[in-house]
Amino acid sequence: MTYTLESFCDRNPINRILADNMSETPRFTSLPGRFESNALMCFIRAYHICAQILEKDQPLYKLPGFYNDAHGYEGSQDSEFHLIMEAATLSIVYILSDHFSQDWKDRNSMLRSKLFEHIKSLSWSEAVELVGGVVPLPTTINLYKDIYLILYEGTNTSITLPHSDFTNFGKETTDKTDQPKVQPASQQRAAQQSQEAVTTQALRSENEQLKRQVAELKEKIGNGGDIKEKHVKTGLIAKQCAIILKAWLLKEDAKPSNWQKLGEMFHLISGFGKTSCLNHLGEAVTEKEIQELYDIYHDPKLYPQHEYRETCKALLNYKKDLKRDKKV
Repeated sequence: MTYTLESFCDRNPINRILADNMSETPRFTSLPGRFESNALMCFIRAYHICAQILEKDQPLYKLPGFYNDAHGYEGSQDSEFHLIMEAATLSIVYILSDHFSQDWKDRNSMLRSKLFEHIKSLSWSEAVELVGGVVPLPTTINLYKDIYLILYEGTNTSITLPHSDFTNFGKETTDKTDQPKVQPASQQRAAQQSQEAVTTQALRSENEQLKRQVAELKEKIGNGGDIKEKHVKTGLIAKQCAIILKAWLLKEDAKPSNWQKLGEMFHLISGFGKTSCLNHLGEAVTEKEIQELYDIYHDPKLYPQHEYRETCKALLNYKKDLKRDKKV
């Protein structure tokens, strides 16, 4: 049987959610090659691994082999591409295994625990992009945060997937195999699934709305130009530009539920690397950092005050919000 990403989505609703989440994962969609081809490879390899661990209970010493199977194309095994493909594939395996029978999960709890620990350990180091001639500093890229947590969103449903859907993988004809079954108390759980689907869709709609808002803010924040280029003379770094973006979004009453969802748009607006943008949007901000940034913007020798008055106001309001949150 020839598989497509669509055919995997048709197999069960969990696959559909996973595929949709993959399309909204900046680190995965930035991989070379077509998104659907990369996603399809992850699903095929994930299903092969699932078939093996369901065919019979696997000893823990088999796990390194599964990790190797989850890598991308042939080549350097420690490249970013391979690590991202491995993280995505093993995340799919772990999330799908959460929908296997309870009996299987009870027998293989240690296997799942070790697999989860491995997913959380996948990372690499790269330099944070700085401006103003400052030597770049190394930072750790954690794929548990950048891949697994995004893929997991919306998959926590009560659906149990039939083992035959995996153990028959690669042996099917064009006929459909077993359909996923809903556990007892079906009406209550079906309602829960429906609500979760609505919530997932609402989050996606929120994300799209925020992207449009950030695009509209580009002229205000950058004052008609490239943020990175404008701030070279003051040596502002990506973290400080992220603070500016957050301050403006708060000023426009457009605070997102997850700052890192805006990583791609921040990258396009600021000119900084995607990794830096994702990391800095997710970092906490202190009053001291805001004050230091305000002092820079409030210096008429560096910035025309009539052009940056609103940015200064936004930073002061952001600082007040942080102080108010501490008192709560």
